Amino acid sequence: MMDNTLEGLGSRLRQLRKDRDLTMEMLVYDINRKYNAGLTKGNLSRWENGKNYPSLDYAVILCLYFNVSLDYLIGTTSVKTPVDLLINHKRPDDSEDVLLLEKEDLHG
Repeated sequence: MMDNTLEGLGSRLRQLRKDRDLTMEMLVYDINRKYNAGLTKGNLSRWENGKNYPSLDYAVILCLYFNVSLDYLIGTTSVKTPVDLLINHKRPDDSEDVLLLEKEDLHG
């Protein structure tokens, strides 16, 4: 676990972006296009530099975009659990579905 969540989130976000060979401008454009968001380069820069947190809405969008869990994004785990595995997940005993995220709610 990282000592500073702001720094953990910033470094993870920057690394996820760079792993996809995206500039800040490219990521902002892609997120705004895919999720009808109002992300700015300034906001993204503040998040990557550990100056501010994204809102929960933007954190969820980032997790969906990069297909990682929120725990991974904020730096509290090193395990890159794909968010797809967390959606409509069944409990280990298969007793009932546990809905963790509704994709339809996030995509309008």
